[in-house]
Amino acid sequence: MTQSKWTWLRAVPWDKVVERVPDLLDAAKASVQGASDDRRQEALESRISDLEHYERDQSRLVADLTDQLSALTAEIDNVRRRAATVQWIAIGASVVAVAALIVGFVV
Repeated sequence: MTQSKWTWLRAVPWDKVVERVPDLLDAAKASVQGASDDRRQEALESRISDLEHYERDQSRLVADLTDQLSALTAEIDNVRRRAATVQWIAIGASVVAVAALIVGFVV
């Protein structure tokens, strides 16, 4: 059984196979290089697509942050105006209190 299993090796013209090894290697390298270029191209296209998607997400995020900053700035201006109003009311109340004290001591 072992002999019949390996008898096909005798039928192979090994001298011609050995002569064709350089051609076979060149063809194999070209095939691998072509496949490698295709895979590299697909990987680059995929990466570019991912980067474009990331760029769109970043643009949306910047737009949202700009809107939030604008709203925050408007609210800070509103709070500043209210604080100034409260300050003037406090100054007025202090003047009235001091006047009341003066009138209370004088009378």
